[in-house]
Amino acid sequence: MTTPTLHILFERLQQRVALFSTHSLGVSALLHDIAHAMDAVRLRHWDEAAKRPGHPTPALEAFWPLVLACQRH
Repeated sequence: MTTPTLHILFERLQQRVALFSTHSLGVSALLHDIAHAMDAVRLRHWDEAAKRPGHPTPALEAFWPLVLACQRH
């Protein structure tokens, strides 16, 4: 299932649930989790697209300067 399809399904689910009290049905947290899951799928697809065949993944230590630079901002 593609990400746009998941997005459409999520919107339809939101519309149907909006007819009821989301708090009384206990689905508010579920909808929140689904939205974050969709973001995670999009991030994973983006990450996969960035791979360069034949190039090794750098060791974790190679990323520490970037982590420290982000921490200062």
